[in-house]
Amino acid sequence: MKFITNDRPDTLHIEWVVSNHCNYSCSYCAPVLYGNTSGWPDLETSLKFWDYIHTEVNPNDKRITLSGGEPTMWPKIGEFFKRLDPSYERAIVTNGSRTIRWWTKFMNESPPDFITISTHLEFANIDHIVNVLKLINGRCRVSVLILMKHGLEEKGIEFAERIKQESCYCQIVLKAVQIRHYENDNSVPQYSDEITKLIGSYDYNNQSPEVKEQPQKLAAHLVIDGEHTKIFDSYNIIAKNEHQFLGWKCHIGTYRLIVWHDGQVYGAQCTTAKKIPLGNLNNGKLDIIPQPVICKTKFCGCVPDIRIPKYDPKQYTPDSQWPNVPFEEPGSKK
Repeated sequence: MKFITNDRPDTLHIEWVVSNHCNYSCSYCAPVLYGNTSGWPDLETSLKFWDYIHTEVNPNDKRITLSGGEPTMWPKIGEFFKRLDPSYERAIVTNGSRTIRWWTKFMNESPPDFITISTHLEFANIDHIVNVLKLINGRCRVSVLILMKHGLEEKGIEFAERIKQESCYCQIVLKAVQIRHYENDNSVPQYSDEITKLIGSYDYNNQSPEVKEQPQKLAAHLVIDGEHTKIFDSYNIIAKNEHQFLGWKCHIGTYRLIVWHDGQVYGAQCTTAKKIPLGNLNNGKLDIIPQPVICKTKFCGCVPDIRIPKYDPKQYTPDSQWPNVPFEEPGSKK
């Protein structure tokens, strides 16, 4: 690979780790993400900061994804979504474990635009996940990430096939499990050739007719060396341990923001970005204007970080079109 961008690089993808409160404690997750020590963000301070990001940083289409911890445990999540500027697509990454009663109230009063259900096989109940998907019933775009923990791969396949058999409105992605303890730096233990192939080829995308008719506001395709491919092909890149961009020039902060549960703002999730704090949510603004950086992180650990426009300066010299590479049908080349 020489460069990576996407088909809507003018947009902003934000992840806000609202807290480290979580009802799971997955063996591959960093304890800092489920320690239940962070408290909850102040609603009014948060809304003020996100208004600032809209007016002063990027007025284009944006997606703000609330993660954690378990973001659905935040008592103010519904009110936050109701009052957020409409330029933001509202998204959550959740383990889906809240009660059907909670999900009913949430979807009726403050429905998000995008839900990602991370299915952690050590804790998840497939019957409950199916019931949540049936309750959502295609009212927004849904992806189910099934984390293929080593030793539980067959269970993961069974979960995927059960959702498929129920014809639930969602996309299913089999996800290689990265060891999130920081000293391991997001590497992926080796899967069998069979599982690696399945992760890269599993295909179930049954979004509702209403969702399919919605216009594309954010990136739907990666552009790798001029060739367009699905955003979720990033998981195949991770599964093959090809998510290595040491020495590449990466536009963190411009197209991607991370807000940690202490309010610190960074340009990405990686260790390179974490050494360059941009400001703090609780202060209401950024202190540093984001600039491209040279990657010093061995593995690029998550899909939104992978799709940040980046290139290898030893192999590629950007032209005037980059990163706004013209859209072409997936599989075609410039």
